[in-house]
Amino acid sequence: MLQVRQGLNLPGELKMPQAMRSVLHYPLTELLGKRASVMILRALHRHGAEMSATTLGRHTGLSKRSVRLTVLNLEQQMAIESLGTGRSVLFRIRRDHPFANDLATLFEAEESRFQAIIATVGQIADADIEILALWF
Repeated sequence: MLQVRQGLNLPGELKMPQAMRSVLHYPLTELLGKRASVMILRALHRHGAEMSATTLGRHTGLSKRSVRLTVLNLEQQMAIESLGTGRSVLFRIRRDHPFANDLATLFEAEESRFQAIIATVGQIADADIEILALWF
């Protein structure tokens, strides 16, 4: 029996063709493999409504060019959609994207985790404990 797999191939095995490693096969690599993409998706999720490219840049700290290239990429992946034309284009997460709910769950868990860290630091700061160093 001939097997196809990724990585190290043994005799009698075929290397997986590059086409199978595409965005269709591994969409999360393209969707979440870029810092700017995650930042824009997170900002759109937190805002909960449409945002302009300028507002996305302000919320993420990304340059206008980075925002423009990233939203174009996310639109091509159908993770976000644009509304309007010209200077009044707004972007929002596509709720019908296969990973929309999972991404929302991840962003909510990320925020909850950070809030728990802040609460713990606050409790320690309120206690009568001498803190020698604190960083995060």
